[in-house]
Amino acid sequence: MSLAPVGFDARFSALWRRYSYRIADGPALWDPLERYFTLWHPNPLDVDLLNAGAMQLLGLQNFLSYCKPREGATTIRELQRFEFARGEDGVIVATVQADAFCHNMVRSLVGSALFVGEGIEEPGWLHDRLLAKKRDAKSVLAARTRWSLRKWPIRPTTRCWPAPN
Repeated sequence: MSLAPVGFDARFSALWRRYSYRIADGPALWDPLERYFTLWHPNPLDVDLLNAGAMQLLGLQNFLSYCKPREGATTIRELQRFEFARGEDGVIVATVQADAFCHNMVRSLVGSALFVGEGIEEPGWLHDRLLAKKRDAKSVLAARTRWSLRKWPIRPTTRCWPAPN
């Protein structure tokens, strides 16, 4: 192991990033101790519908409809994983993994998926939004929580340790 080379940036050297976003769909699951880390959604969600919609967004795509574009930056990303699973505690965990994320992309993907999980929209609606390539009133953000970055691997040839004091 050695110190990171000059100019190394963990953010831009990451091969992919994976986030988890917790959703408690119904008051019976609203744990006050988890309120900062879990979205409290008032209505029941169908995990199968959530996954049916999410899987249609995988791959290299233009995610303009799901992010706030920044000048000079691309909105083309490779969404490698987008899935929902209900944990033993009953809370749904959304896992979102991509080569990189645009501004607000995770919250927008999850927020839009909630309409599908609730049965308000069909699973194909998420893909239709993607193809629209526009950010408008239908681009809904999930409430801000302290969703967690789960993994952020860097290139295997890059090894770094904190500099000694």
